[in-house]
Amino acid sequence: MRMKKILISAASSPAAASFSKYLRTHNFYTIGISDKSTKYANVIFDEFHVVPSISNPGFISSMKSIDFDFYLPWIDEEIELMLSQNFIDANKFILPTLETFNLVINKNDFFNWCNENKFSVLNKTNIVPAFIRQIRSRGSRGAMLIDSQVILDNYLNENYIAQKPVPKNFIEYTVDVFSDHNGNLVYTSPRIRLDAKNISYIGIVEKNLIAEDLSSKLSQKLKIPGMWNFQLFISGDEYFLVEVNSRLAGSVIFSILAGFPFHKYLNCLIKRNFKDFECSDLKNTYVERYFTEFVSDL
Repeated sequence: MRMKKILISAASSPAAASFSKYLRTHNFYTIGISDKSTKYANVIFDEFHVVPSISNPGFISSMKSIDFDFYLPWIDEEIELMLSQNFIDANKFILPTLETFNLVINKNDFFNWCNENKFSVLNKTNIVPAFIRQIRSRGSRGAMLIDSQVILDNYLNENYIAQKPVPKNFIEYTVDVFSDHNGNLVYTSPRIRLDAKNISYIGIVEKNLIAEDLSSKLSQKLKIPGMWNFQLFISGDEYFLVEVNSRLAGSVIFSILAGFPFHKYLNCLIKRNFKDFECSDLKNTYVERYFTEFVSDL
């Protein structure tokens, strides 16, 4: 039986190596793409392509030249381009609607949507202290806690959202959500973010009823198909929803290491058939990432 060829974006990032290794171990052929070359791509992937940046018109033609069966995009701009240009066979990916994508990527629109649908979020503020984020940004990039009113005043515009800071007793979670091709919830995997700078480095995968309940409610409202994730803060029975990302999380390997059978889920997603999918409860798991060095003679 021919191995399925899985195309993985952001392939030069630290998160890609362990993910590709896992897929290759489970009989998938991995193809990495990135706008940056890496000397050890042939060690990490079965195949690697340097492609133009997403903003370059050559990106689409490069993608069309690659032979693959299914695409796992890790970058929001790739999803946006695919939804607006339709340059890949629809059988080769699972993505949200453009309307849903635009809703969750715009932090101000998502804030308003949460209030309308009675999801708890941090209130907006125009006085310090304030937690600010760009209206459209990836992960925690550009997020800042500001204590100076003079500085905050410079960010009170349409490009940023300013909210009250998270109370100190709240714990930050990322939740991996695995849905079917129609947006129906299949499985959810919450984890505590202990150390994260854009991507998670240390975390604890553990069961959390609030996170699981939110996964169900968000799934019913948003109907995001395939893999997606959201971030929130939890303390006791209280929570604050921060954001939803309508794509695979860079730290999905945490859920995999805790026992989620991603390879079986991926096969079901490709076939659009979850009749035989099963997953037992994940074990509570502490995960700590380290860099891996590749060395060769010049």
